[in-house]
Amino acid sequence: MNGKKNERPEKRQIAPILVVGEVLFDVFDDSRVIGGAPFNFACQLHSLGFETCFASAVGDDAEGREILEFMSSKGMATDGVGRDRDGRTGQVLVTLDGEGVPEYDIIEDRAWDRIELTPAVEGLLDGEISLICYGSLAQRSARSRAAVGRILDRVGPDTVRVCDLNLRQHYYSRSLVDQCVRNADILKLNEEELETVRELLEYDGADFAAHLVEAYSLRCLCVTLGAKGSRLHLPGDTTINHAIDKSILPGELKDTVGAGDAFTAMFCAGYLEKHDWDVLVDRASRFAAALCTVRGALPEGEGFYEPFLCE
Repeated sequence: MNGKKNERPEKRQIAPILVVGEVLFDVFDDSRVIGGAPFNFACQLHSLGFETCFASAVGDDAEGREILEFMSSKGMATDGVGRDRDGRTGQVLVTLDGEGVPEYDIIEDRAWDRIELTPAVEGLLDGEISLICYGSLAQRSARSRAAVGRILDRVGPDTVRVCDLNLRQHYYSRSLVDQCVRNADILKLNEEELETVRELLEYDGADFAAHLVEAYSLRCLCVTLGAKGSRLHLPGDTTINHAIDKSILPGELKDTVGAGDAFTAMFCAGYLEKHDWDVLVDRASRFAAALCTVRGALPEGEGFYEPFLCE
């Protein structure tokens, strides 16, 4: 990097990352922005210099074309995104509470409920993939769930499997959560989702997080705690607690939209770059905190990323 704020970073010497899941429009009272947790994750890693393929579907409509144009404007490949002639592009109605925390109303039966593997994704699966990231929300339909399953069946044993659970509304079940976690090397969820998973799996013993790590042979369980920080649970009953130092905020809090996705992206970046656990969780926390000082999940311009590219 030469420090020019709007110059894209050089691609890192790491095999491509494959991200599969929903892309949609987050619709606020006075605006709309492109979003979806997997899409945010893919965009963040792309902006951090990783070669990233995003597998999803958009409608054959104006909104779908807008998403593809947005990806192209950022230098992202669009050939992993299918065009669904029978469905409209995804939409979520978002309301923010007094502290900027979002609530979501996810519209049903949209294009990302019919994800198929494009030729570009098929070709990528024939080669080396460093990391695959998937979630639960995109698997609310049988068709997209089958697509995620086919991808996970084909990635090699050296590919890191990251599951970012996204338990929204009624779009999950015990069997889906069990399958998602069973396929994962790294599981990321928030504190509320951890409790929901406990209830789904009907676990009434002590230290459920440690139980998950052992029962599902996870390399890491990452629990985000909002403003309180995060907690890593590792094999051998090891726990790393990380509190957020609010002095690191580079500006005034705007909203928390996409903060969890930013955390996961930087966490995975640090994992692929083989940082120690305490280092990568600190970087992920600072990155997510910085995102909370700008509006929305995806900052405009590449200058936002410059401090993190130099670390």
